[in-house]
Amino acid sequence: MNEEQLQHIWHYKKFSLMNLKTTNNEPIEIIDVGLPNPNAGADFSNAKIKLDNLIWAGDVEIHLRSSDWNRHQHHKNEAYNNVILHVVAECDCKIYDSNNREIPQIEIEISKEFLKIFPERNTFILCEKSIINIDSFTKKTWLETLLFERFIRKTEDIKSHLAQNGNDWENTFYVFLSRNFGFGKNTDAFMLLAKSLPLNFLRKHKDNLLQIEAMLFGQANLLPKNDTDEYIGNLKREYHFLQQKFQLKPIATHLWKMCRLRPMNFPHIRIAQLATLMQKSDNLFSKIITNPNIEHLRELFFIEVSDYWHTHYNFLNQSKKTSKHLTSNTLDSIIINTVVPFLFAYGQNQGQNSLCEQAINLLNELPKEKNKIIDNFNNLNFTTKSAADTQALLQLKNCYCDKKKCFQCRFYHEITKKSF
Repeated sequence: MNEEQLQHIWHYKKFSLMNLKTTNNEPIEIIDVGLPNPNAGADFSNAKIKLDNLIWAGDVEIHLRSSDWNRHQHHKNEAYNNVILHVVAECDCKIYDSNNREIPQIEIEISKEFLKIFPERNTFILCEKSIINIDSFTKKTWLETLLFERFIRKTEDIKSHLAQNGNDWENTFYVFLSRNFGFGKNTDAFMLLAKSLPLNFLRKHKDNLLQIEAMLFGQANLLPKNDTDEYIGNLKREYHFLQQKFQLKPIATHLWKMCRLRPMNFPHIRIAQLATLMQKSDNLFSKIITNPNIEHLRELFFIEVSDYWHTHYNFLNQSKKTSKHLTSNTLDSIIINTVVPFLFAYGQNQGQNSLCEQAINLLNELPKEKNKIIDNFNNLNFTTKSAADTQALLQLKNCYCDKKKCFQCRFYHEITKKSF
């Protein structure tokens, strides 16, 4: 049981209202449970209760245990002085507001039927035993909303960084694109790398791939201490010169995660690929918004690494010669996670609805993503045909299921409506 579920039970009165008493054994009548409060403060506002033959109007706060009130510091917060009732699953102490007024409490008994529908442990999502029966129309409409939510969330993130970058779309795109090259474990490190090395510095040396590689590997703090071969020596000499020229400060080495990575995902390979892309494609974002179709985008991002990296995955050991271009899955991931959100954000910013529509069309045209989360949803009778479907499901899992925001999920309300 979590607080979101307890809020649902309170909101929809999924508990016995007969002979209700406070934890101090005082008769209480719930006249109005109030309205969910999406802002800071108590969970419900405008509630009404009858206690001691008096009608009280105010807020209701909900916790699993009474002691959570103090743990969350509500007893010191004047914003909670209007709370007229504390609703809990377990009362383990008395509680008081900042004026030292004792707040009435009631315990809500959770039905066994409810817990069967939403088991607490060892499940992919809490409602997986019930969500399998959700009708296709409800799935379709909620997933469309979730996809739009994902666009809005990513757009807000882009806008925030855009403001930090002086409204420079090219540089902001470069930062997010670099982050994408982290592919999960190293996303934060790649973003810090890009922020430590402005795009303008790379542009000044766009005709020299070695210098671009030197800046990226040097700022990543991945250059070996010893010159084990000519290529490494050249990189170090170039970086030393460019570091002085631009007053560069490298990021910390410990930020890079190397364990349990496939060789193709080693940061060295991804940095080498990023370097080639930066050298090959100046004004990359402008080229994207000018012609945002899939084939053109895939062609823009199809790059190979320099010769040294055909026989290396890092600076330490030589390996068998292999091509290390961006694979089709990697290309599509870049389009899904970087290009599409930027098209949508730029379209909104410039009032160009056609770009927003193109962003959505790209997701509908791109193949569905393949990962464990999507596999699990497919096992729960979710049909995924395109990246639009998988992006919506990722929004559901990451922003609702994992955060246990069941109360705000349309599937949750559909399930409980039919079950109680």
